[in-house]
Amino acid sequence: CVDSKDNVWFKTNNCLEVFYPDSGVIHSFRFYNDPYNQISGTPVHQIFEDKKGQIWLSSKDGLQLFIPETKEFKRFIHDPSDKNSISNSSVRTIFEDSRNILWIGTEEGLNIYNPTVSAFLRIPLNGSAIGRYQKINIISEDSGGRIWVGTDMGFFIMTPDGGIRGKYSDITSYNRQIQISSVYSIIEDHSDIIWMGTYEGLVKIDQKRKKFEILDNSEDNFPQISSNNIFSVYEDDKGRLWLGTWGYGLNIIDFEN
Repeated sequence: CVDSKDNVWFKTNNCLEVFYPDSGVIHSFRFYNDPYNQISGTPVHQIFEDKKGQIWLSSKDGLQLFIPETKEFKRFIHDPSDKNSISNSSVRTIFEDSRNILWIGTEEGLNIYNPTVSAFLRIPLNGSAIGRYQKINIISEDSGGRIWVGTDMGFFIMTPDGGIRGKYSDITSYNRQIQISSVYSIIEDHSDIIWMGTYEGLVKIDQKRKKFEILDNSEDNFPQISSNNIFSVYEDDKGRLWLGTWGYGLNIIDFEN
């Protein structure tokens, strides 16, 4: 993670490191076993900076917030006796939307963090049509303020008023029925097209035309990508898509060439 001050945050086996390019100094935060005030030694899924400049870490041992004044970390974990605690201690993803709402995706549900009272609002999914979509992998926002949530069983969309619009695990692309399992990455490109990195390939959603397409590594697809297991999607300033796969390298799609 490169923060707003151009400092580079990264994790090693034993430490969380921060590289300060102005001075060339690397500061290390070592792992301890204190479950509340120090960082965990388990793998970190994401390092994220919010709009206030605060650094957040997601891991299997909770959500962790860096406090710059004391250079300590505060950890948030699930407490079965506290309904305002995070829904699960295994945190997969962190996202801040255009309204400065901080969304937290866990192994068991979706949360919104309230910084005023340091509490979590759990988004009720069990009683809805998407009750089985509990493992949250990725959260994103489109230009219309809709929140797109990728899970281990497809994806769903939340409208700005808090409603849930649709759940998708089966899509039709060129008369071919495809079942989507895990969604790992979601972006909206410069032309308002939604792209998703999934276990089944790259999914394209044209919201205006209400059309789904999928690009995978089958011979009848052009462009043909190196693997269906796409874990990251990025659009650069030239409109090219960069696809990171699991074990099969990096792909670039240049639509003009």
